[in-house]
Amino acid sequence: MEILIIYYAGETVFFLGTNMKNILSRRGNMKSIKNLFKLMNGSGKTYGFAIVAVFISLVSSLLIPVVMRYTIDVIIGHKALETSNWLLYLTNNKLVGAGLLIIVLTLIRGLFLFLKSFYSAKAAENISKNIKNKVIKHLHDVKFSFYSTHDTGDLIQRSTSDVETIRKFLSVQIVQVINIILMVSIIAYIMYGLSPKLTAIALCLTPFIIAFSFWFFFTIRKKFKVTDEAEGKLSSVLQENLNGIKVVKAFGREPFEIERFEKVNKDHSKKIATLVKSFAYYWSLSDVMCFTQVALVVIFGSLWTINGDITVGVLFAFITYEGMLLFPIRMLGRVLSEFGKALVSVDRIYEILNTEKEEIEDGNLTPEIKGEIEFKNVNFEYEKDKKVLEDISFHVYSGETIGILGTTGSGKSTLGYLMTRLYDATEGTIELDGIDIKNIKKKWIRKNVSLILQETFLYAKSIKENIGIRHKDATKDDIIRASKVAALHENVTDFEEGYNTLVGEKGVSLSGGQRQRVAIARTIIKPTKIMIFDDSLSAVDTETDQMIRRALKREFNETTTFIVSHRIQTLSETDRILVVEDGKITAFGKHEELINKDGLYKRIYQIQNNIDKNVGA
Repeated sequence: MEILIIYYAGETVFFLGTNMKNILSRRGNMKSIKNLFKLMNGSGKTYGFAIVAVFISLVSSLLIPVVMRYTIDVIIGHKALETSNWLLYLTNNKLVGAGLLIIVLTLIRGLFLFLKSFYSAKAAENISKNIKNKVIKHLHDVKFSFYSTHDTGDLIQRSTSDVETIRKFLSVQIVQVINIILMVSIIAYIMYGLSPKLTAIALCLTPFIIAFSFWFFFTIRKKFKVTDEAEGKLSSVLQENLNGIKVVKAFGREPFEIERFEKVNKDHSKKIATLVKSFAYYWSLSDVMCFTQVALVVIFGSLWTINGDITVGVLFAFITYEGMLLFPIRMLGRVLSEFGKALVSVDRIYEILNTEKEEIEDGNLTPEIKGEIEFKNVNFEYEKDKKVLEDISFHVYSGETIGILGTTGSGKSTLGYLMTRLYDATEGTIELDGIDIKNIKKKWIRKNVSLILQETFLYAKSIKENIGIRHKDATKDDIIRASKVAALHENVTDFEEGYNTLVGEKGVSLSGGQRQRVAIARTIIKPTKIMIFDDSLSAVDTETDQMIRRALKREFNETTTFIVSHRIQTLSETDRILVVEDGKITAFGKHEELINKDGLYKRIYQIQNNIDKNVGA
């Protein structure tokens, strides 16, 4: 048996096992352990107090059988022992003294067990808090494209459930490892002093139990990973169900969604059952080995006591120590399984932390933004060899209002993403006021270019807080002014609580049009030189749409504005219209020009014009 001491970041961590270094190096375990130590960095002092408390409580506990042995052999049995002078002094060779000493040792043990739990829990809670902060910060720093390949439910689970798994391990199990190492070492030393040959019997199966525990550790870790992933999938389906509950009910999809959830829930339950079955095998087999070891001590100890090779006190001490060893050794499998589970969680968290960050300060310029934009032969693809935009070139002057029309999936929204640098062009150049946009800091661009999306996200706060969230110093007058431009003010005054009305989670208490207008007000309360409305007027009626656009033109006539819309009436009042089909620009001009030119714009104009005539008739 070896004790491997690993020094990491100035902290010392112990591990117990046979050829432990080689075992931990397998299958990337050492890398996972190093990552765990990184997360623990800064908690060494607190864990040091916990380890000292473990040592003192353990020594107090292990001295009790020594006192009992002295009581049986010396005070009761009147046998002279060479090693009993300190006990003779503390107990005054009386039964009452021995009893008082046991009570004192028990009190000391209880006090330091409390300190052990306190310091280990304190360190674990602090680490847990730091991990959550680090993960959430990193999730805000990753590239926009990251969220197109990761389920929100799975990310939530990694930020909560996986962190909790690590916290539990660091709070209880890691100190338990130290406790097992110290207990086995100290008990083996005390036993050897009492009877070397009975010590060999008492510990004969211990290496096999420990080896079995490590085998269980490697087996169970794979199953923990599978179970964790299944739980992440379950969380994703549940979140999707709850977020889309309106759609589910509107289309009568309850049976389908329930069946879908039951399917992933059944898969998760099967994996949990496999995990529980593995634990059942471990506990039963480890119990057989542990109690076999106790039986051997009782059998051989009794025979040697009868033959006079050892005293009754020694046999009692051995049986007591064997009982003390049983629980922590049996717990080693659980400790290692929790260790394996924690390492799986560490790996899942580091999959996030190792994700490349978005370089928000990647440019070196922060020029004054006037609003002139030019695309020069721009190509873009989300996936390799699958172009979304191809050879896009157009020039927009400062203060112009540009309409954008296109079929679904034509790349309209992507233009807005490129102008705000949520994505960068694969090929070609985008210039902002004559400067390559890649040379301007992303943070500066997003401060001066606003993107209002069709799918509006609102916080579960009041209307006032949602509108003013971008401008912390916004006054009530600022909020009302922005609300009036967004044609929202009259709706808000009809609410009982006015601007203090809570919108609910994701703005559920508001209509689609009201949510879009809150988002517009939120943007224009702190106006920028460029504003992009990505179909963000789609949920409002034509009359309100017109009111908002005219108010924007009146209030922000020097702002360059892009309006993505399917309404010809909306686009007809812009300065020029950009028509995008299959990632290419097929037309760019004024409304009067485009309705007289064959193409998508003219076709949609004719369709909508005919519909309006029929409705009027």
